[in-house]
This record gives sequence, structure tokens and C-alpha cells, in this order.
Amino acid sequence: MQETKTVAVVIPTLNAGQQLPTILDSVKRQGLQPLEVFVLDSESEDDTRAIGQRYGASVMSIARRDFDHGGTRNVGLNATRADIAVYTVQDAVPSDDNWLTNLCRPIMTDAKVGVVTGRQIPRVDATELEKATRLLTYPVEGYRRDVTDLERIGLRAAFCTDTNAAYRVSALRQVGGFPAPCIVHEDMAAAVRLMRGGYVLVYEPRAAIVHSHSYGLREQFQRYFDMGVFFAGDELRGMGRPTRNAIWYMRRHLIAIVNQGGPRLLGPWFIDTLARAIGVFVGGNYKMIPARLRRYLSRQKSYWSRLS
Repeated sequence: MQETKTVAVVIPTLNAGQQLPTILDSVKRQGLQPLEVFVLDSESEDDTRAIGQRYGASVMSIARRDFDHGGTRNVGLNATRADIAVYTVQDAVPSDDNWLTNLCRPIMTDAKVGVVTGRQIPRVDATELEKATRLLTYPVEGYRRDVTDLERIGLRAAFCTDTNAAYRVSALRQVGGFPAPCIVHEDMAAAVRLMRGGYVLVYEPRAAIVHSHSYGLREQFQRYFDMGVFFAGDELRGMGRPTRNAIWYMRRHLIAIVNQGGPRLLGPWFIDTLARAIGVFVGGNYKMIPARLRRYLSRQKSYWSRLS
């Protein structure tokens, strides 16, 4: 039986004036209407804040130097009066008007569910490599994961993305919210906390958004450098190194690339994978790197500024 619960939508922003109206328009068209919409803005230099206010959102200002993937999202978590907090980003577009309904339904119908993450569909102008990667990462079949899956298959059991995720507010607060400071993967870290706390993670592919990126090699290296830093931290202590999961994913990725794009994608795949692997390795050994160089190698500059 479905229990009526209220929903908040939380969107971190930075200079989102060109993108924010699209997602806020889509939120207004959803069959499930949110009690609150929060725009967590990091000192935008355009009309982001004015747009959020015009749509009736609660606009909260975050100093850009203080932005943190975990801490900033905790601002929305701590402020909301809703039962479910839905997190997304400024450049995501819900695929239909049932996005919120589908994303929140598992929490509304099952008291064991602490977090739901949805599907990401690549944009029509995404590269072939990016399209194949998204289709592998976000399959059309749904699944449920709990703490026994963490023990069985490791960190990939906790795959979750705050580009498209809903959290049971009481449960997330109970386990301490998002870790902060957190360079990246605050979503997976929160999922691990919830699963260790006895809650279930659900992947719901019917809750889909259109979202993808086309990163160059430098950006890809920087993204995975930050992931390496995260994996080297204490948040996932006791779960072992992610090497086995990385090898599992790399094999699946290669097969998907060949099946969907053929041999012509092998070169781009190899170069992209090499940039990722080197980034993770260097990030995992960041303590051996001078502090100034760490900031240069990272996409998350504000993270290092707060630590200095």
C-alpha cells in the first residue's frame, strides 16, 4: 500500500541561467508535485538566483569556496520539511512527467528502501563512446541491493548518482547525512551508510533523466583523479580496494563498446580508459603529491582550498 509522503527537489547550481528554466519547467509538469524546491547556488554570476525565485524555489546561497559535494547537499537535507529528498543537477532533464512518481514510489511503498537511483539517458548529440557508456552504466532492468550485496560484490552494489536520486530523509539523517568534506561520490558513500544501516537501495530505470557529458582526456583524468582521492579516504574503510570492481566494469565496458560501436571505437575506448586508470592511480596516491599540484590535477578546486 502506498503511503502519502511529501517530496523536496534539491538542485545545486552554478551559472545555470541557460539550463535552470528547463528543469524547473519539467518539475512543474510532474504528476507528483514537490512540497519544496531548493536551489543551492554557489555565487552564480548570471541570473540563476532570480530564475529560481521566479519559479518559487527556495534559493540558498553557498559561498563558492565552500562548495562541497557532500556538505552542500546536506544544506538541502537539513532545510527540508519533506519526507523524501530528490537530488538532481542543473543540466539534467526528466524524460517524462512521471519521473518524480517513479523515483519516489519505492520509498513510498516499502519502509526498507532508503535510497532510489534512476536511469540516465544520453543526449542525442552525445558521442558514440558516451552513449555506449551510459547504456551500460544505466541498464533498462531494475534491481534491489542491501548490505549482503555489499559483502558479495563490493562497492558496485552501492552504485548511486545524485544526478538522479531520492533519499528517505529520516533515514539519511539517521546515518549522518552525506559525508563532508567529500571530493566526489557523496551519493555512493551515502548509499553505503544507508545499506549498512539496514536500508535497501533500489535502481529504478523508469525514473529516467536525459543527461550526459563529453569529457576530453584532461577532464576525464581529473574526474578519476578525484575518484582516486575518494577511494583512498576513510569513508569506505573495510570494503577493500575497488580494483576488482574496476576490472569487472572495464571488461563489461569493452564488450559493450564492441557490440554497439564495432572496432572503430576501440581506439577511443583505450585512450579514455587509460586516462581514467592513470587518474585513479595518481589520485589514490595523492598524499605523495605536493599540495599545489593536487589542486591542479583535480576538478574539485574548492575541496583543496578548504583543506589548506
